[in-house]
Amino acid sequence: ALSIGSLYALMAVGLAMVFGILRLINFAHGDLIMVAAYLAAFALLAKLPLGLTIVLMLGGTVLVGLLMERVAYRPIRGAPDVAALLTSFAVGQILQNGTLLVTRFLQMPSPLAFPKVDVLSGVFAFGSITIPRVNVVSLLLGIILLVLLSLFVTRTNLGLSMRAAAEDLPAAQLMGIDINRVIATAFAIGSGLAAVAGLLFAVQAGQLTPYMGFTPVLKAFI
Repeated sequence: ALSIGSLYALMAVGLAMVFGILRLINFAHGDLIMVAAYLAAFALLAKLPLGLTIVLMLGGTVLVGLLMERVAYRPIRGAPDVAALLTSFAVGQILQNGTLLVTRFLQMPSPLAFPKVDVLSGVFAFGSITIPRVNVVSLLLGIILLVLLSLFVTRTNLGLSMRAAAEDLPAAQLMGIDINRVIATAFAIGSGLAAVAGLLFAVQAGQLTPYMGFTPVLKAFI
């Protein structure tokens, strides 16, 4: 429960950051989790080292998140809420079906078995109690990342700018805050957290589908 709760927390923080600033329920956020899981799977299947896999996964997911903000959401900023909501569903469909096309082009099965990650495999034994290693890593990593995020938004100028934008976006802009930079940062951080959650979620689930991201992010939002 603690392990899966920490993953939902990482997913929810990304949603909350974007919602707090733009008042946008970004349902495509769950598909960033799916994209991260597939990027990690492709890298591991290519026999890349785990460290390089993590770097590629984080970089690729953050890039997708930034493109999502720049191409899909920035042009409709200030539009009615229903337009932004429908856009988020459309972006999600594009990511899902794009991933499905890629896997079919590469002749990969669906669902796709996630490759074994040795460092996250096995269990910790405490007497007669055994706990999967990935569960412990998920809990500890979730706590560490949330503490670092809390320090970022309370101790840095950019973090304080994000809080100001979340409080009153027009007023923050009038005070000279670059809201495009603030919003892009929120998407980048949220995408990075989604990438970490996607990797750990994929290891725990053991298989991937292009539609795996919607249900957990819905739970995270609720």
